[in-house]
Amino acid sequence: MNRTSSVTPPGLTESGPAPLPASLERLRNHFRQVYKLNEDQVEFMLRSASQSLRTTFAAAQQALASDDLCSALAPVAHCLKGLLLNLGEREWAALARIIEKAAEAEQPYEYADVVNEMCEGLSVVADYDRH
Repeated sequence: MNRTSSVTPPGLTESGPAPLPASLERLRNHFRQVYKLNEDQVEFMLRSASQSLRTTFAAAQQALASDDLCSALAPVAHCLKGLLLNLGEREWAALARIIEKAAEAEQPYEYADVVNEMCEGLSVVADYDRH
C-alpha cells in the first residue's frame, strides 16, 4: 500500500470541490426538522455528535498510522459515513464512503490528506463541547 500515490479512488474527482464546512446552525436545524427535537434534546445531540466525531477522528488517525492502513481505515470510514448521515452531512458522508470503498479495495491514495480535510471541515462540530 503506497500512501503517497496520486491515484484517485473511484467517484472522487481531483477537481471536485470540497464539501462546505459544517455549520452548527445547519446541524441544529437538521435535528429540529428531521428528528423533531426540542432545544434541550438538540443541545444533547450536539454534544454527543461532538464526542462521536472526536472519537472517530482519533480512530482514523490511529488507522492512518497502522501498518495495515487500508484494513484499519475501511471500518472507521464506514462508521464515519453513518455518523455523518445521521448528522445530515450528506456531502461529507459521501467523502467518507469514497475513503471506505478505496480502502476496502486497497487502492493507493492520499488518505491522510482527505481525513485531515474532513477533520478541518467538521471541526466546528467536533470542538463544540470543548468551549
